[in-house]
Amino acid sequence: MNTFQPPQQVSLNKINDQEISTVLLPRFENEVKVWETCIFFADGSSDVQSRYVTEADAIAGHNRYIINLLQKNNI
Repeated sequence: MNTFQPPQQVSLNKINDQEISTVLLPRFENEVKVWETCIFFADGSSDVQSRYVTEADAIAGHNRYIINLLQKNNI
C-alpha cells in the first residue's frame, strides 16, 4: 500500500513581516523525499527559495536564508 505522507514542518522563523518556512513536501511514501524553503510575505505572496534532497541540507539552507534576511534587515 502506497500511503500519502502530508507535509512536515522542519523550520519556521518570522523576521519582521516575512515568514521563512522549510518543509518536507507532501509525497507518497514510495516517492523521493524533497524539502523546500519558501518565504511568505505580508501581502500574501510567497517565493520558493530552494529545494533539497536531504534534511541536513534543508536545515543548513534554511539557516542561510535566516542569516541573509537578518543582515538585509540590519537586525
